[in-house]
Amino acid sequence: MNHAVPTQSKLPSSFDSIERSYRRYILPVALFTIFAMHLVSPSKNSQQTTFYLTLLLPGLFLFAKYYKDQPRNKILIPVTLFLIYSAITAFWSDPYTLNGAWQAAKNSLYVFIFIYCLTFLDHQKQTIPILKLLILTAAAASLYSLYDAFIINGTPFGKRMLGTGNLDHPLRTSTVFGFFAICNCFILMPEKNSHRSIKLLFSVTLVCLLSGLICGISRTPLAATTVCLLALCFTSRNKAALILLVVAVIALLVTVIGYPDIISKFTARGMSLRPIIWADALEHIKQAPIIGHGIRSEISITGRNIDSAHSRYLSTLYYSGAIGLLLFLSALVMAFLRNLNKNPDYLNLFKIMLLYGLMCSVTEGKFLISRPDMVWLIIWFPLGLVLSEQLQRQKLPALAERM
Repeated sequence: MNHAVPTQSKLPSSFDSIERSYRRYILPVALFTIFAMHLVSPSKNSQQTTFYLTLLLPGLFLFAKYYKDQPRNKILIPVTLFLIYSAITAFWSDPYTLNGAWQAAKNSLYVFIFIYCLTFLDHQKQTIPILKLLILTAAAASLYSLYDAFIINGTPFGKRMLGTGNLDHPLRTSTVFGFFAICNCFILMPEKNSHRSIKLLFSVTLVCLLSGLICGISRTPLAATTVCLLALCFTSRNKAALILLVVAVIALLVTVIGYPDIISKFTARGMSLRPIIWADALEHIKQAPIIGHGIRSEISITGRNIDSAHSRYLSTLYYSGAIGLLLFLSALVMAFLRNLNKNPDYLNLFKIMLLYGLMCSVTEGKFLISRPDMVWLIIWFPLGLVLSEQLQRQKLPALAERM
């Protein structure tokens, strides 16, 4: 009598195979696409739709599967509390609407899932290649912006340049190009088996990105780029870093000598309206300094058609109060102080990327928590990468099974 041999269901193994394929191929492609669209597509809908389909839905599945195995992390805790608290503040926002509270909860969830997805990246094999492709894309966007502004439209040198895609303001243009210029400098540092052709290519892209940064004529991104370049050279402490620093100084001198009016272009606007805006924002903050006015509240600067405090720190203090700001700052302090010794090179890069975003946020920005936007690139992306490195050191089971 023949007995049928019970066969093991292939469904679980099929799901595991799909999951591994997603983490190995689709996840890095999705991250590249989301940020590349910011550079090339003027519509935010395509960027957001890509996030919903390629990161949000798979990220929810991964979180539901692995959240019990998630080790406690001192950076993740204040980040999560900050996201939760910011969503809760919607209930005392003025004006309060149920739809507004729901939108605030969704935005916090989006940021959390985005950060969580980053924990599944292999930084050496996935994150660094993603950054290289984004650098090439940003350099091409900068080159096209320069061509469009000065060749096609005949814009006089010294007038603030707009970028491509969502870079619809000179400040945003300089901020994004400066961010990728810092990443570009890291690529030019010595690497094993690094070919001269690769270094030559990224030397050209660096020139394109720095040109886009300067032609945006925005002071904060320029200052942040300078500080982060010095920090990158200091942490690298090698011959290539010294050469890169010398070349940067020479390029700056040549620019100033060749175009002496460039300095006046940066200083002609003085302090602009920011001191007035900040003073007025502080008066609003005093009305609810502890718990904040609520994430969905509207801020209006007296006598001016301005709805932003022009500082992500003041905006966070206004919307989420001292509680929200302290939660966010505690996550930042932990991110910079953890594993100060024996850092892999790319972790130093992630921290410097985060430093750049934080410096730019002093004089620009409105919301920290939003749908996919520039703040994701300069704040949540590097913070998520630092957090990811910490979780990988704690040997998260899900990460151990990644490949």
